[in-house]
Amino acid sequence: MPRLPRPLAAPTFALALIVAGAPLSLLPANPVSAAVVAAYTSAGREPLAPGVDHDWGRLSTTAGSQAVNLVEVDQSNPAIFFEASLSNGRVTGLERTSSQAISRSVEGHRVIAAINGDVWAGFSNDMEDAPNGLHVEAGELVTARTTGRPTFGVGPDGRPILGSPLVSIMLGTTSAGQFVINRVNQLRRAGDVVLYTPHFDSRTSSAASGIDVVISGLALPLRPSGTWTGFVSTVRPAEGGWPIDPGTVVVTVPASSTLGTLLPGEPVTLSTTITPGWESIQQAVGGREWIIRDGVVSITPHPPSADEIHARSAIGLTADGRMILATVGGREVGGRAGVLLSELAELMLERGAVSAINLDGGGSSSLAIRRAGTDGPVLVNRPSDGFERPVTNSIQVISSMPTGPLSVLNVQPGSRSVYRNSTIDFKVSGMDAGYNPVPLASGPVSWSLSAPIGTIDADGHFVATDPGTGQVVVTADGVTGTAPITVLADTTAPVAKTPRVTLPVDRGIGTGVPVTVAWDAATDDGSGVASYELQRSVDGHAWTTMPKASPSARTAALTLTRNRTYQFQVRAVDVAGNVGAWKPAGAFRLAVAQEATRALSFVRGTWSRTTSVSYDGGAARSTRTVGGIARFTFTGNSFAWVAAKSPVRGVAHVYVDGTFAGNVDTYRPTPAARLMVFTRTWSASTRHTIEIRAVGTSGHPRVDLDAFVVLTPVAATTPPPPPP
Repeated sequence: MPRLPRPLAAPTFALALIVAGAPLSLLPANPVSAAVVAAYTSAGREPLAPGVDHDWGRLSTTAGSQAVNLVEVDQSNPAIFFEASLSNGRVTGLERTSSQAISRSVEGHRVIAAINGDVWAGFSNDMEDAPNGLHVEAGELVTARTTGRPTFGVGPDGRPILGSPLVSIMLGTTSAGQFVINRVNQLRRAGDVVLYTPHFDSRTSSAASGIDVVISGLALPLRPSGTWTGFVSTVRPAEGGWPIDPGTVVVTVPASSTLGTLLPGEPVTLSTTITPGWESIQQAVGGREWIIRDGVVSITPHPPSADEIHARSAIGLTADGRMILATVGGREVGGRAGVLLSELAELMLERGAVSAINLDGGGSSSLAIRRAGTDGPVLVNRPSDGFERPVTNSIQVISSMPTGPLSVLNVQPGSRSVYRNSTIDFKVSGMDAGYNPVPLASGPVSWSLSAPIGTIDADGHFVATDPGTGQVVVTADGVTGTAPITVLADTTAPVAKTPRVTLPVDRGIGTGVPVTVAWDAATDDGSGVASYELQRSVDGHAWTTMPKASPSARTAALTLTRNRTYQFQVRAVDVAGNVGAWKPAGAFRLAVAQEATRALSFVRGTWSRTTSVSYDGGAARSTRTVGGIARFTFTGNSFAWVAAKSPVRGVAHVYVDGTFAGNVDTYRPTPAARLMVFTRTWSASTRHTIEIRAVGTSGHPRVDLDAFVVLTPVAATTPPPPPP
């Protein structure tokens, strides 16, 4: 972590807090009764700009461990402020949160962090791209509706505001009276009167309907509070695609509205009012629900989605003047990624929020940051769609600090908590007092540790050796930087899973039979699994270690001699060096039944016996009969049908215990013998019946039965204990 120009742990003043009175873009509903079972645990923290920090870690709920990313902002720095961002700079179209941040980030106006904002109506037409709630940029009223929604705003003094402001917009005419404008730059629903400004797009929507009343002569932009005078310039059918010229607005009304009777040149008055305290609002982005009000959990409104598991985004204010941007959940391996709104509220309360609102969530949940010493914002959470979804708007944290001289070294990956034997490759770059990137001059870079918690070499490669806390210290160009690091003790060994043996398809047998030994990932609550060991016992004799492709591999391809008894066991070793107990599987006997076995019968068709040195045991049975059936009965938990493949052989249906199990095509451009062409494995051993039914493939109908491989569990003879 860089040496900061001033302490950030406590803000220098208390920020005043003002609280005023569609289709989901979430993941599919996943209702569940869940609760936070372990408080948020930070896995690291890094500064993004003076007064802005990124913290990340995990939150445990009954639905699983959830990824959390937080950006916390100390508002005491006047060079740090907030802005609303509209996708592509207009209402129509959607744009990723990170892309919005990149496009608006320039020298002296760098986007330090950005979080997705409001929901939108859908994807059917460009009017549905509009934010559902209030959106204000640089004091301009961009979107609005007459019903209040939880909203984040920024006043003219830069103070953040959370509230549910009500906007009222009236259109006054001389001949037709007063009219309520229901929406600004949003989808017009049946009976609505909607006003479109040049911020909507350069043209009206192709999906528009009704009547357009074009008003000119207005001193735009439109603001949340004010009065504008103009005149009617055109009244036309709302057929879509008409230009929205600068200085004009288009009021689209139902075809039956008396506004359609207005004549060109008639004077009109447009007025807007908003909840007191919001009249001069400079930035605003709407949200979905309140989750915290006056320091207590308050889910308002409370839709069914509040009690479903979704990835979430939120923004909140603390009593000591910090702002918190949060994303929870996302794309995880296994389990359900996301939280209930009550769990989101608990997290925000834990971080000190006294007021917070829920933003759009599910696949829209996205958080981008500009890491210290770098130029461009990057996405830091893992969206639940598997990719970053374009959204309608976002909330951005801006730094106006211009690039200055080198003053801080940026040590990455920043603050870390790791377990013994973990490694980290630290890197260093230069930056100024605003954490803007500054190139380092060529010269020596010195790395060291402030405490005996590990080793670090001349390239910044750190190896954790002993529990404790300390700092990675780097010096370059006469400037020193640090990164706090904690080495955690891990004394709990991982628990391995039982190995299982299967017969691989299309592998050939000989004196030995190919098998695959595999096992699921071990459970480990600490440093994580570093490696696995696999051992084998043959006929009850001593355990021997088997080769694997890599220490962390969870599979091994082996060849076993037929007519022997085998047993496998696995153990796991974690990063901290803790060695788990051996996890043995049951013993089994591997046998090969050839074509003369009594367990094989021929139910239909002619099955001729042919001999060749290429067959297992020197002989096989084959048929060219359409519908020819052979039946094999055995007791075991795994089997393979062995046959030859060649240009003259064809397709057979396979039935297992009377149920169709699949087609096997024994055609092959070049001949191959003794292949396991079909395999099946069960969790338990029982009696099974396999039927092979020749299809009679045109031109190459032949199907062969060479042998069957069977794995049968047996009582194990206890092998000698393995070495420690």
